[in-house]
Amino acid sequence: LAHARECGELAPKEVEEARPTEQGFAKAHVHDSPEARRTSDTEIDKAYATLQATFRSGRTKPLEWRLAQLRALRKMCEEHSDDVAAALKGDLGRPRMEAVLGDVAAILGEVDYAIANLKSWMKPEKVTTPATQQPASSAIVREPKG
Repeated sequence: LAHARECGELAPKEVEEARPTEQGFAKAHVHDSPEARRTSDTEIDKAYATLQATFRSGRTKPLEWRLAQLRALRKMCEEHSDDVAAALKGDLGRPRMEAVLGDVAAILGEVDYAIANLKSWMKPEKVTTPATQQPASSAIVREPKG
């Protein structure tokens, strides 16, 4: 709300009277100001098309590529944990320690879990083959959906 007050979006009286749930709502509207940068539909469509093309190329299937993405996510979380904590403090009033332990550390734990288990998750799972399909073999192969 301090940012909203500084930007002149809210009068000091409105800020003082706002209940905690309203403070987050009021602050969210600060980003609706004309000078706030918004991502256009065209930019979103272009980014989505690029992601789809990358997926269709098969580049996302190998274990090493997936592990590299998870490691990059982990690095980003570590490098920007202070930014995340500051955003949660500003938006929700969450104390820094709570943000780091409850949000950043939780993500890091999930990423570590995925890194540790990804190889086993990718292994084909053998399942029984119907008699009508013999002598074939059957397996469930888990692949990314894109």
